[in-house]
Amino acid sequence: TWQRVTDKAGILKPNSDVYKVSVSRQNPKVVYLAIYQDGRGRVLRSVDSGESFTEIYFVNTKGYGVFDLYASGYNADTAYITTGQGGFLETVNGGKTWRVKKWFGEPLTRLVVNPSSENEMYLVTSSYLIFKTTDAGETWTDVSTKIAGDLQATYQSAGAKDLFTLKTSPFSFRRDIKSLTVSPVSSGLLYVGFPNLIARSSNGGGSWQNLQIPLPPDTSDLSTLALNPKNSENIFVGAGFQIYKSSDQGIHWKIISL
Repeated sequence: TWQRVTDKAGILKPNSDVYKVSVSRQNPKVVYLAIYQDGRGRVLRSVDSGESFTEIYFVNTKGYGVFDLYASGYNADTAYITTGQGGFLETVNGGKTWRVKKWFGEPLTRLVVNPSSENEMYLVTSSYLIFKTTDAGETWTDVSTKIAGDLQATYQSAGAKDLFTLKTSPFSFRRDIKSLTVSPVSSGLLYVGFPNLIARSSNGGGSWQNLQIPLPPDTSDLSTLALNPKNSENIFVGAGFQIYKSSDQGIHWKIISL
């Protein structure tokens, strides 16, 4: 059953674009929203499970959004946001004050946090670069520059007659990132989903390999990827009307009928 969330305080307007909802595991009554409202990105916070909201942040220039956020699972007053202005910000007091931890030179579109080790975070930029931190945003490294080269090597080693080679030949891939998923149980394991392939790293982005998912040529692009949070061997991929599942980290695949 479902019930529409209506803000009795009137801060969240019915015509707002909601980009992200993040609920604190430490206190599930605390809910953070990243929204676009009245021409600018904003962050709202509720302490009563969405009955009412207060605005705790807005970008200072119209036309820029707050595209992603993450509520800490250990402290309901701690949250992180990414903005279209290129800012990665943190609050530790429920939004009363914010600290800019890093300004990037382009918009930040996605934030992925390892829920079992929140110091490990990944950012995706508008040009599809991936940055990683292991100290909660104090320092960052680019882990995406090696993806194309590493996947080229994987493609060449597979052989042109391999059933599981890429849809495109010669090797190419559309760089727009559809998903980025971090395993909470296998240290250093992460997956990046592109429209026509999946890249996997088992060492936190140090090197990459292509999973060679067998998407038929007429299949819609890959749109999403998820891991079993208790068993990172199990991968689920959405592409068009199909769900693909692997139980061995992408070596073999089967289609799940809906």
